[in-house]
This record gives sequence, C-alpha cells and structure tokens, in this order.
Amino acid sequence: MIRKVLTAARKGNNMKAIIAGCGNIAMVHGQCLEQVSGCETVGFVDIIKEKAEKMAKERKTAVVV
Repeated sequence: MIRKVLTAARKGNNMKAIIAGCGNIAMVHGQCLEQVSGCETVGFVDIIKEKAEKMAKERKTAVVV
C-alpha cells in the first residue's frame, strides 16, 4: 500500500487514506503516510471499535465503522 501511495504522490495526485486494522503497525503506517506530500489519513477502522477510536483521537481524524 505504501508503495502505491508514494507512486501516486510522485505523480502529483492527492490521496486520502483509511488505515484498516489498528494493531501495533498501524501507528507506523500513519506516521509514514503523514510524511508523504499530498496524502491525508482520513480515518481508521478495526474490528475492535475502541482501537479505531483511540487511533482516530490520537491522529485527530475520523473513525470509519
């Protein structure tokens, strides 16, 4: 996924991303996406709603249910 985001960003496309799965690696993915020009993380989703809510609150973004 990150490779596709970087490729699109290099072409000047703006992208919005939703992170599915809010386990340990989700925070790293969110941090990486923040570094990509033209990419915005707009939401989080997880089978455990509380995890998605926590990530969304930390990142000041939406929870996708």
